[in-house]
Amino acid sequence: MRYSLLVGLLLLPSVTDLSADELSDFETFRSYPFLDRGYREAERDDWSEVERTMRHLLERVPHHQEARRLLVQALTEQHRHAAAELEALRLPEGNDAEALLELRLAWIAHDPPDRERIQAWLDEARAETHTRLWLAYAQALERREGTTEALTWLEGIDPAAEEAPLRRWRASLAERLGDWPGVERELTPLAGRGQLTGDDWQRLLLAHLDAGNLAIADAMLTDAPDPEHAREMRLIASQRAIAGDVHERAKQWLLELGDMQTLSDEQQASLLELARETRDLELFATLGRDTGMPCLDRAQWLANHSNARARQELADCHPEEDPKQWLALAQQLKTTDVLLSTTLQAPYETQRQALLVHLWQARGDTRRARHWLAEQPQGAFVLRQRAELAQQAGETVLAADLWERLYQLDGDPRAVDQASFLALDQDQPDRALALLEPAFDRHGASLPHSALARLASLYANPDLTWSPQRVETLLPQLAEGPRRHLLVRLANDDACDLVTSSIGDRPTQAGEWHALGVCAMPERPGEAVVHYRQAMAMGDTDSQLPLAYALHAAGDAPSAYAIWQTYTPESLDATAAMAASRSALAAGEPHQAERFWVQGEPQLGEDWQTGAEIALSLGNEEAAWHRQHRALEHDPGAQRFYAAAATARALGDKAQASAWLAEAAERAPDNPVYRLDHALLLAASEDEAQRKRALPLLEQSLAAYPEDHRLRIALAARHAETGDSSAARLQLREGIDLTQRPLQVEDETPTQLAQRRYEMRRQHEALSRRSRVSVAATTSPSAITADDRTGGSQTTTSLLWDHLLDEAQAGKGRELALYGRLQQGGSLDGDDRLGTGIGLRIKPLAEKNLNLSAELFHERSLRGDESETLTEPLLRMTASFFDQGEYRNDWRVDETRWQERSLYTDLAWWTRSGNKSALARYRHGPTYKLPTESAQTLKPYVMAQASASETEGWQHDTRAGIGLRWQRWFDEDRYNAYRGNVTLRLEYQQSLGGELHRNEDGVMAGLEINF
Repeated sequence: MRYSLLVGLLLLPSVTDLSADELSDFETFRSYPFLDRGYREAERDDWSEVERTMRHLLERVPHHQEARRLLVQALTEQHRHAAAELEALRLPEGNDAEALLELRLAWIAHDPPDRERIQAWLDEARAETHTRLWLAYAQALERREGTTEALTWLEGIDPAAEEAPLRRWRASLAERLGDWPGVERELTPLAGRGQLTGDDWQRLLLAHLDAGNLAIADAMLTDAPDPEHAREMRLIASQRAIAGDVHERAKQWLLELGDMQTLSDEQQASLLELARETRDLELFATLGRDTGMPCLDRAQWLANHSNARARQELADCHPEEDPKQWLALAQQLKTTDVLLSTTLQAPYETQRQALLVHLWQARGDTRRARHWLAEQPQGAFVLRQRAELAQQAGETVLAADLWERLYQLDGDPRAVDQASFLALDQDQPDRALALLEPAFDRHGASLPHSALARLASLYANPDLTWSPQRVETLLPQLAEGPRRHLLVRLANDDACDLVTSSIGDRPTQAGEWHALGVCAMPERPGEAVVHYRQAMAMGDTDSQLPLAYALHAAGDAPSAYAIWQTYTPESLDATAAMAASRSALAAGEPHQAERFWVQGEPQLGEDWQTGAEIALSLGNEEAAWHRQHRALEHDPGAQRFYAAAATARALGDKAQASAWLAEAAERAPDNPVYRLDHALLLAASEDEAQRKRALPLLEQSLAAYPEDHRLRIALAARHAETGDSSAARLQLREGIDLTQRPLQVEDETPTQLAQRRYEMRRQHEALSRRSRVSVAATTSPSAITADDRTGGSQTTTSLLWDHLLDEAQAGKGRELALYGRLQQGGSLDGDDRLGTGIGLRIKPLAEKNLNLSAELFHERSLRGDESETLTEPLLRMTASFFDQGEYRNDWRVDETRWQERSLYTDLAWWTRSGNKSALARYRHGPTYKLPTESAQTLKPYVMAQASASETEGWQHDTRAGIGLRWQRWFDEDRYNAYRGNVTLRLEYQQSLGGELHRNEDGVMAGLEINF
């Protein structure tokens, strides 16, 4: 811009000279040095110096137009456009209009002024300069503020005579903004007047394409400005249509383009893809061939849209290009004609044959397939196809023969699998085994799983023999189901060593646990229970019934019965129903046991024995006797007589029980159980003669059961009964020692065993005791003891010594003893008395605690009054009732709380004086063990007492009360229970009437020591 202005300024003087006031020669001469200097500074771009020089010149020659033009140029070059415009306006109008326009254009290009100034310029501009001004400002605005701002400003310009250029420029800006509606809005009027340039046409066409006005775009394409635009825009239009998924229009334009020129490879590829999208089969096939697409690929695409057209294409394809794809297409198109007329190389020829047969089968034309196969060379494939078709047709004999021929031909394990399957299907297990065994020897684990399972099932068949070597190899290869059946067969055949070696230490399958359970029965039922439960936990329902048998055999009848309850009697066979009845009976369910027993249809002696036991539990004695006799009829063996004896004993017929036990012992003299039970039954008899018969039998049993403490107890009782206390104590000591060991009787818990041991020690202590001493002291509200003749004593202290005279009788429960006693009593009035006595005591009855005594009793006053001294015989009878068995007063090992009761009676007669006394006292209460290391008890109780005394006349007393007793047992050793005890008693007594003790209430305290 700078050089154009400078040139313009240099050219203008001649023109200026014609229009401006002429300078004088002097002014010209005077101006020359300044102009010369100004031009030289301009060449050096020192525009500030140019400005200074020109202003200096103009001060001297104000109308020097050339100097003013050079000043305008200097200000412009310094971007002082406003000052430059002021100077330019002082130039003459007309000649310098172009210079002013250039100045303004330079100003706009460098630093556009405000829009008001621009608008002012536009308003005063002539037509030829108007366009240049808005175009320059629009370009500057686009650079500085963006295309949108430029377009917005241009839309405010009045086109007037410049409509076409303004619309073209606005359309150009809209295109750059992607505002295709704006493009269409600006150019459509021009198109209507035929004023479109080539670029305008192209721009408007793109706008219609963007708006989807395809019909208008298609019309515009037929009216292109020139062939080049026609070709170019058809390509662009097709691309826009492809992008917009308007495939038919895109295909049309590309085809039209193809008519105008040869399509490029890329364009042909696009047209091919458009043919795919529009499913133009013929165009696709033609373009596919033209572009070199493989024939099979063309056929594959055509097959997805038209089988008929695809078959035509496939007929022209060469299968060797891709035999696998060719076969896939032939299968998809189901073209048997092509398959029949074509031969492939191996291995695809076999696949072709298989596909052909398959297609015939799919059409239901199996006969043609079989006929065709029969005509082919009988290779492995053909034989397999024929065997499969024959098997499908139900011709199992022919199929089995073909499978066997196939196996002989190529040794395919699958063939022998099918042949053995069909042999079994024809009920020929021997033939199946003959096929599988050599095949297993040849192939081993590579045989199909079904063949291995079939071989295992044949071995599991109890009618067929199995090979140990093959089974040992076969077991690890089997699945869980077949392995289970084979393991169970082995277990049932007592091949448990093979079973356990195959399973190892850690069974992992339900069938393995089941087989181990079979091996454990019947010797180890408890172990079998564990195994069967493991099998059931893993889902093996077949283990449920064996588990019931094992539980019963292991002694857990309730659990066994719980399993049998899940079955109805009708659902069980006779054997299972009879087993269920035994479990129900043992579980305490006799009614259910009867139902199962009836369903079991008893046939054996054991069955009738079970029926007898059920009837016994139901209380049906008649049925029990009947069934028991039927059991003996069916099985008159020792075991049955032994069981019958138990029935007779339960029915209360001890004689019959003894007879049947004797019969069992006679029939099985080597069975010590029968002899022992017979001996124990005799020993418990009420008949002394029977008890005597028991002694030799018990001694014989001792050799077989030296560890049975019950036998020792029975022997001790019999020896004691015969008066052999020493032998009885020996057996008791042996029995006590036996109970110290872990071996116990099945029906005794450790606590019960400890109590049994204590009872033996108590018996041993009783047999060992010859003498006993008792010291007692009593303080009472009045003399209430039967030992006091006078009835006025408040305190009593006594000492009693008792010594057995006949040890033999003591063992029988009878006693004869010599005793002596010393007794001191005191009263409220200080009358203390001392009594002594010596006498004989006899206990005549073994089963009753009744004592009779005769005593010489001497009593005197401690105050020295001889008149109050007396000596006379005393006859006395004492007895206690209701204090035996579970109500006895003794230490208990196996209980922490028990009941005690006692009715004590005492009758005395002083024969010389004729005085008599009677006493009856009843006590009852619970006894509690104290939590101490020593044996101590505490007993709260209630009591009732009645007493009477006759001296000068009968007097009586009745009272009731409550009391608390503390007792401490002591002096024990290994074989003897506590020999002594200390008793401390405190009672409160309420008189209910009578004059014997002055009808007084009060408290009684007593202390007693026995040792």
